[in-house]
Amino acid sequence: MTTHHRGDRFSPEEVAYLNTLAAVHFADEERIRYTDEFKIESLRSYFNGESPVQIFRKAGLDSALIGNKRVERCFARWKANERLVQEAKHPGSTPPHHVKQKSDVPHDEERHTVSLFDIFDKTSDIGIDPERLILSSDKRIDLRDLIIYQQAMHISDLQNSVDRMQEELEDLRNLKKQLGL
Repeated sequence: MTTHHRGDRFSPEEVAYLNTLAAVHFADEERIRYTDEFKIESLRSYFNGESPVQIFRKAGLDSALIGNKRVERCFARWKANERLVQEAKHPGSTPPHHVKQKSDVPHDEERHTVSLFDIFDKTSDIGIDPERLILSSDKRIDLRDLIIYQQAMHISDLQNSVDRMQEELEDLRNLKKQLGL
């Protein structure tokens, strides 16, 4: 799996995956729009000491998929938004904000869709909103494929972390030799 960098576009499969996540209001090949609930909960977790990368990963938004810069930019924007910060620090302290409904999300008028809600009743346990899984006349989104994709992204990120730690350990061993320890 490759890490996305500025200017990269999401593949159709990645867009389909992103659009199944409860944290994502809408995703297309260039951008991701997050739900206000996710933004507020993310800030709340951040203010309680959790790292942005961990927060996104728990929501199914692994940095190997969306890129670390996107996570950093999101938190910078959200921390600068007084309404989001106030709601994160003091729940219920701000007036209700309009949250777009699913019908507000752009969609293909030609597409015939069927909700998979009745088929998969445990998807919310893994961060996937079952109401957003869709059967399309031209392509079927299989929950198992989404889970495999999410886990593959997580494994890739973990492997990258292990590789970095092994390099750091090797550097420390070399330094130890140089110092005669």
